[in-house]
Amino acid sequence: MAALGLLPWVLLVGLLFAKAPGGFGVTHPRFWSLQVLPWALTLLGGVVVVALWRGHRTGRVALLAFVALAVGMTLHLVLRFPSSRPLLPVASGGLALVTGLLSLPLWRLPLRRTDALVWALTAVAGAGAGESLRAPDASTSPAGVAWTPAPSTPRPGPPASLLFERAHVQVTVDPMFVVDSRSPDRFWTALAPPGTRHRTTWEVTHRRDEAETTQLWWSSHDGEAWTSSRRDAGLQVEARVRLREPIYTHLATWAEVVFDAGGQPAHVRFDVCGDRPIEVRVSDYPEGRPVRFAYVDADHRLRVVEASSGEKGPFEMLCEGPVAGGPIGLTLVSEDVEVRVLVHDFAAQASTEPSPTAGWGVPQNAIQLMRTGGHHGPIVVHFTLAATGIGRGWDTVGLAPGVYQNRLEVR
Repeated sequence: MAALGLLPWVLLVGLLFAKAPGGFGVTHPRFWSLQVLPWALTLLGGVVVVALWRGHRTGRVALLAFVALAVGMTLHLVLRFPSSRPLLPVASGGLALVTGLLSLPLWRLPLRRTDALVWALTAVAGAGAGESLRAPDASTSPAGVAWTPAPSTPRPGPPASLLFERAHVQVTVDPMFVVDSRSPDRFWTALAPPGTRHRTTWEVTHRRDEAETTQLWWSSHDGEAWTSSRRDAGLQVEARVRLREPIYTHLATWAEVVFDAGGQPAHVRFDVCGDRPIEVRVSDYPEGRPVRFAYVDADHRLRVVEASSGEKGPFEMLCEGPVAGGPIGLTLVSEDVEVRVLVHDFAAQASTEPSPTAGWGVPQNAIQLMRTGGHHGPIVVHFTLAATGIGRGWDTVGLAPGVYQNRLEVR
């Protein structure tokens, strides 16, 4: 009867083996909570079954260690994430209760000092597993450039359209920094109180038009922004965003470029990959047809990869090359038009710390390549300095406060 207390743990361990991301280094907390812990629980469960079958008291110690693990995790989650909705602590607390009730007859056995030590250690391990769910410190690197002061007289007005057109091709550039979801205590955004998950909303407060240049000043609850757009042979855009406080987010946009080839076939070429075309395909979520994306790693190399399913790893390398913190160049190609895009400041400001959801060495930054509206629909190139859209889960990562710079050229 007592061994039935293992059944919910069997389901949990099976879920971790089947769905949890892998490929973390031994120094990353997720290595221990997602890769080592499932095997440890499997081994401990085997000890419980064998020892209870043979009538050995070790079975009692090992089974109640499961209870201590869940209790330690529950208490840690309650204390560490006071602002988030308590669904996960309730689940882990229920796990402790079910296992404890089914093993109730074993509590009558005499207690030894070593038993209490084992349970204390497993409770600490449970607290450690809960701590691994907390977002790491913010690791983006704001450029720290000087802020551009607004004119003394407010002049709100509609933002200038950042649309570039050649022949049948339309390119839309959006340089605005937008946080789509967030957490007040660095936990999962899915458990954040509804009032704290707001999306960044920018409002124009000032506008200045000079010759072919339009400057706009913006305001939001996250901070201030300034954009400048100039049209000559192409389009030159510069944006600066000043974040007041750290923001811990699941999804965030740093910039977005949309390439609409009017239904004609189109692909992307990254400068670091030479002339190799990267086909942008329709992908699925959460699983199915894989997404393609690029990222800048800690060695200042741009790597273009394809996921295994949806946006989940392991990830297959398509091409790579050095960027050394300089501009990232890419060319959007249709049958008879090529549009060159230079992104100057992404590599220097993006987080290269490991993503807690992607695994397999993928960092928090990403340049996602997406299709909208079918196989020949527009290509969307989505830049994020730090987010967890790649991988499994709603974990958050941090955007550090400060002034970010974003310069883009479209030719």
